[in-house]
Amino acid sequence: MGRLVRILVALILQWSICSPMYATNTLPLRSHDRIVFAGDSITAGGTRRTGYITLFKQVVERDHGKNFITVVNAGVPGDIAAQLMQRFDKTVLARHPTIVVIYIGINDVWKREDKKGTPLEVYRNQVEYMVLRAQKKGAKVLLCTPTVIGEKTAGGNKLDTELDQTAECVREIGKALNVPVCDLRKGFQNFLATNNPLNWKEGLLTIDGVHLTDEGNKLVAQLMLCSFGESP
Repeated sequence: MGRLVRILVALILQWSICSPMYATNTLPLRSHDRIVFAGDSITAGGTRRTGYITLFKQVVERDHGKNFITVVNAGVPGDIAAQLMQRFDKTVLARHPTIVVIYIGINDVWKREDKKGTPLEVYRNQVEYMVLRAQKKGAKVLLCTPTVIGEKTAGGNKLDTELDQTAECVREIGKALNVPVCDLRKGFQNFLATNNPLNWKEGLLTIDGVHLTDEGNKLVAQLMLCSFGESP
């Protein structure tokens, strides 16, 4: 009975992680897909031993065998959408992706406090440009909403409203351009609503309110796997 309960709990957790609320459509992986992950410092750290790109690839290899896909890390610490857009051809498309994962936006919001961030409509235009540029080169695209700047629940973080607006902007781009969206923002918010009863500002999914802990990397990997129709 104990083993059966554990199996049922695992299935429930997998179902909840892969709920349609976190992914608009899926982007099935194909043999020899070359996935370029484009983003900022969160992505740059994604190929560390416990990084989300590493975990993502390990699960795909578990289910499909070695060399089923190739992953390329095109994350640059500190990037906002404008900087990613400026280097997009040289550091993303030049690597001949069949799929581009665009995960950018945290710094565009965070740096507004120093007046170095990005107005929402400018951000929208920049992300749209990158999607269309990738599609023109024959690559499919997965968009990701930004996660958190602080882990407090129920709108308790200073930039929650702006992050919500940015996440909604990404969803709108996905709908307008018929591109799947991995809703990391919703995934993080729902996890924290359940697992942060003391309303900590950091330490569960992030080390500092932004950059990921091992648990945060695991959650990002799981949500992205679901967006590709894979089981976490």
